Amino acid sequence: MIRVGSNGRSHVLLVALGVCVALLGGAAWWLFVERPVQTLDGAELVDPMPPSAGDSAAGSTSTIATPANQLVSPELVVPRDDARAEQRSAVAAPPTSQPAKRMAPGLVIVDADSGAPLAAADVWVTPFPRKHRLGTDDLAELVELAEREGKRERADAAGGVRVPGAAPTNPTAFTTQQIATSAEWFVVAATKERWGAGRVRAGPHGAKLALHRDGPLDVVVHDAERRPLAGVPLVLAQFHETNRTFARRSHAKSDANGRAVFEHGRAWLERAHPAPLSVCVDGAFERVPRRSVTLDDLTAPVSLEVPPFGAVDVKVLDFDGRELTTGAEVRLASTELELAIIADAAAELTDGRVRYPAVQAGVDTRFEARLRIAKTFLAPFSALTRLERAGERVELVLGGPNAVPTLVARVLDDDGAVYANRALDVQVETVPNGGAPSLISPVQTDAEGIVKLHLAGWRAVAADGQFSGEPGLASGGALRLVAAPSGERKVRSVVVEVPLAPKLGLNDLGDVHLAGLPLLVAGRVVDQIGAPIANANVNVLAQNSDGTTWRDTGAAALTDGDGRFSIDAEFPGAELAVRASSSDSQRGAPVLFAPGISGVELPLERWASLDVTATIDPDLNPAELNVVWTLDDVATALIGTPRPASDGLARAAFSNHKLRAGRGKLQVLAVSTPVLAFEPFELLPGPNPDALRDLDLRNLVRIVDLVIRDHEGRDVAAGEIRFRPSGTDEAWQSWRFTRGRARLLALAPELDLSVFGAPGRTTLFERVRDDATLVLDGPLWATVELAGGNPVSAPDTLKLAFTLIDSRGVEVATPLRGTWEALVDADGRVKVAFAAAGKHSVAFRVMHAASGKGRELAEQQTFDVALVDHEQSFKLEPPRAALERALAELADAASQTGGR
Repeated sequence: MIRVGSNGRSHVLLVALGVCVALLGGAAWWLFVERPVQTLDGAELVDPMPPSAGDSAAGSTSTIATPANQLVSPELVVPRDDARAEQRSAVAAPPTSQPAKRMAPGLVIVDADSGAPLAAADVWVTPFPRKHRLGTDDLAELVELAEREGKRERADAAGGVRVPGAAPTNPTAFTTQQIATSAEWFVVAATKERWGAGRVRAGPHGAKLALHRDGPLDVVVHDAERRPLAGVPLVLAQFHETNRTFARRSHAKSDANGRAVFEHGRAWLERAHPAPLSVCVDGAFERVPRRSVTLDDLTAPVSLEVPPFGAVDVKVLDFDGRELTTGAEVRLASTELELAIIADAAAELTDGRVRYPAVQAGVDTRFEARLRIAKTFLAPFSALTRLERAGERVELVLGGPNAVPTLVARVLDDDGAVYANRALDVQVETVPNGGAPSLISPVQTDAEGIVKLHLAGWRAVAADGQFSGEPGLASGGALRLVAAPSGERKVRSVVVEVPLAPKLGLNDLGDVHLAGLPLLVAGRVVDQIGAPIANANVNVLAQNSDGTTWRDTGAAALTDGDGRFSIDAEFPGAELAVRASSSDSQRGAPVLFAPGISGVELPLERWASLDVTATIDPDLNPAELNVVWTLDDVATALIGTPRPASDGLARAAFSNHKLRAGRGKLQVLAVSTPVLAFEPFELLPGPNPDALRDLDLRNLVRIVDLVIRDHEGRDVAAGEIRFRPSGTDEAWQSWRFTRGRARLLALAPELDLSVFGAPGRTTLFERVRDDATLVLDGPLWATVELAGGNPVSAPDTLKLAFTLIDSRGVEVATPLRGTWEALVDADGRVKVAFAAAGKHSVAFRVMHAASGKGRELAEQQTFDVALVDHEQSFKLEPPRAALERALAELADAASQTGGR
């Protein structure tokens, strides 16, 4: 039966133990050898970088607030600026955040044989294309993509490479402390003797990529007569027994001498265990020519015989015979295992053609095409072709008016007038089994009321009424057409009986008349603030016999521009309800009604839509920026993406069309650090075009590049920067730098910096506004001598405690103000390497060796250390009486304790 529905239808013990152990061991081998966690081809997860002493709980500085699953680039760090964020808040409400541990660099390049880090490896990094049409094991195109478009890096002395973080493609709701970014990256790395590629995931752990010995694999392609064949597409593929498929590793094409070279053949063979590698012809063959290869095959060219082949160009026609340039997909319709390696087994029609360059001659080859309407593909139709001789080129046409059954009818209303240029919703069901309906909706009548229904995927049956082996219509059925014009209260419908299964091509149904039905229900759909919702779906439900659940009756309507709907149908006996839904709202609850009633109001909670564009610093990665909407303590992050601009300015775009509407807080964050805040802030249902207009972050969020050198002009290999916005009492932030370079994300016009490269030796204190070269002081050596020599009896009894008080008028970061001690020798001298020039203080600390106790005198002396190239001398006057008295008191206390 063909029926067309109304609008919107929607198991001994040791043996068992041994088997279990074997299964678990096999699973572990598969997980950790065959499929490393979240990576490909030897890329493994490693532990995060441990925090430095300055980041411990006892430290007095705070670390950078970084989400637990975010990999922060070592090139980019953000100083917290809570006070300034509060000043920029519309209601001066300080935002809250929870500091998190700093994360490790993203990637380490290692030797696959020894596991040792490889320094100075060339590395290409590109975001992993989530929508790549090939599977994640099909690496040839990804390698080419990374080497062509990826960002080139150079591994440092420890093999480290900085992999930046990026935004999720589908951000969901986070709390304010959990806003995060994540990404997957494809990495290619090489040295002169080694090569490797793989997929890594940015997260709370780093990863390592193993490089294998490299060298070419030569292949000679020829026919049965040993004549070389040119232009043969080849692929180096790995066969996976588990899922019986090939994974593409590399590709090549034979030259005029029939020779093809896989540049990284040795590297792929080095890591091929346990799955073997094969050289295969990348084409459509009855049995694809292929040859298994090993490391022994690197010593001489591999011979591969290829049967005769040619090329097939496929073009597609629509159901009216017009040639298509886009809007269709073409694929080789085969279930042969070997065809799984073909790069273009399925390809989107581009410029009207899809070409298969290597198709076997003398063998029937089936191709399929699927037409696309909007984002939906229709069921496929197919055709066979055959190349009679090698080298020829065949053009195959798929589709056309006779490719599928097409039902043609002229539609008339109940008065006999032509139903011209009107929309119809059509649904087809098979009988006698009432198979799953096939919806062909919407369709349109032409000026003469003619409508064509193309049943793509339906197959004609033989004349005797038996199925031809493909899905099709039974020999009989019904077709129901339901008209649903917008704004018309009266819905007309018709049932058309089709006595035989439709044949390929046109099937004329003649004239069909639409008949009217009485009003069932009418009303209006509104959002949470009472505004009408146009184009909302309204469905009629009937209560099931259990009295609690509902079923869809098939009667439905769309609302007009004023949110109004009306449904004409007859449903006697059952309890009825209507339910509304729309593309930008949550589905509503069923609302009971009495048949024939008007004025039913259906409320929907409609989503709020937010689109924001911000002008940013051209060096700033938009993915480091978030716009966060917080409502009822639930935060939703909109992740920044690049937006092209014709005026040369850099911009970031933020978009989310499924936000909860209401009064909440809207924030702009840079790597989880608040920049702007608006509270209260109201998002209305639907678009909010004026929420954040002309947002310019260039003066608030910008990049500062720093070069750190020593006093002899050499780049400082590694060190630490502590910084905060100038003129504030905010906590100092910490960031380690390497190779004399640091990249900061500044949230204030000026930054105060405390920079040191070798702790306790070289230090600088500076204030910067823009990119700067910083030259570290020291080492500043000095000899401190006590006038009159050591006033106590032993050189291990008196210590001098030095503290940096001030330098160049800038308050110093707390860890750099810590006290370090030095023992005074018997002559009253001590040699000290000061960390920085400036004013220092010295305190006198006396120790009692027997008890291990000590006491520091309250009396302190100050002196200035100058920035000079030679050793400095200072003479201090020790408080002899106070020292002798303190030592005596310690000795007396020790003796009393010993007596007890």
